[in-house]
Amino acid sequence: MSDVAARSAAVAAVASEATEVAPSKALEFNAADTATLSSETPVISRRLTTLGRLVVIETVVLLSTPWWQPHPLGVVVGIALVITLGLGFLGGARSLRHLRLNWIGPDQAVAGEDTLVTFHATHPHGCAGVVLDRATGIRGGRHIISRLGDLNPVGVKVQWETRFPRRGWQRLPSIDALMTYPFGLIACRCTVASGQDILVLPGRGLLRRELRRRLDPWMEQMASGMDAGDEEIARLRSYRPGDPPRRVHWRASARARHLLVAERHAPTARALALVLDTSQSSGLSPRKLDRLVAIAASFVDHLLRRGWQVALHGPFAPTGISGDRRVLLETLALLTRDTGDTTLESCIPRGRAAIVISVEPPDVRDCRPQPMLLSLSECEQLVRLPRRLGV
Repeated sequence: MSDVAARSAAVAAVASEATEVAPSKALEFNAADTATLSSETPVISRRLTTLGRLVVIETVVLLSTPWWQPHPLGVVVGIALVITLGLGFLGGARSLRHLRLNWIGPDQAVAGEDTLVTFHATHPHGCAGVVLDRATGIRGGRHIISRLGDLNPVGVKVQWETRFPRRGWQRLPSIDALMTYPFGLIACRCTVASGQDILVLPGRGLLRRELRRRLDPWMEQMASGMDAGDEEIARLRSYRPGDPPRRVHWRASARARHLLVAERHAPTARALALVLDTSQSSGLSPRKLDRLVAIAASFVDHLLRRGWQVALHGPFAPTGISGDRRVLLETLALLTRDTGDTTLESCIPRGRAAIVISVEPPDVRDCRPQPMLLSLSECEQLVRLPRRLGV
């Protein structure tokens, strides 16, 4: 099986086991393909406001004036109020029925970080005085997202900040539209945006100085050569301030009459495997798994910035999953505890530098080169995770 096929099969397997909310949800997102979240006919609820209840009482009193007044002119006012309330029940519902809210993004978020969620609100006929809110989940409370002024067919962008405490597929709360019409007598409410699924990537921390002092010499020992791109030229590009002079291709620069820098392919010696123990039999609790994923994401971020090619290995992907930053973090976001019989030792690739993070140290006597072994408890002390992650 090729690397591309193996990676695709492993990501699909992880995604199908990681969530029951959206097992077939694609990881790629096209911002141009905004989905209308209110395509179905909305169910509109109506209720009288406090002012509306007072008007109803006043209407009843005015309609009863023929029994206790010789000239019951108040009946005319009472009939007018009845007509006003009736139009309010019909008009507010008709205005909300045509309100549309389109999802713009983002397609992904990071656990523990503020995420700016964006929608586009439109109305084909125009309306005013619409309030968008969502449920807070605390005793029926509501949180106001936006107060829309004059809404027209062109529409307006609606944004609100939220924070996801957990990684994986998460669902945004439904958004309701509220309109009081007319004169604040009747409140009409309907759901204009149902829950939207979003992939939440694991939060990342920083490797402490003690771990970097231990990791950097080992990485230099595993690497061949002083430069990350010391072998074959990939392409030539214009010189940018900060580029090392040794990367300047002088012959090509002389022909082009301006400085050109050679970007080279990274040698295979700078490919590293990050092996994670996700087996349930090792005593890995869900909370420990979340810490393991956050620590692994911190290693991926650190290694990629150092120019290493990283592949994820473990019971979830014995043959490994390699790719860019997005692919690796998406894989980590969907990790679950493995209940199979795959041993951690069989997941460690031979002939490649590897970092193994596990609950219990594996038997690596037959591995060449010898991998770096890190226990989960040791990494919890050597990797500084943000407190907002709550892991």
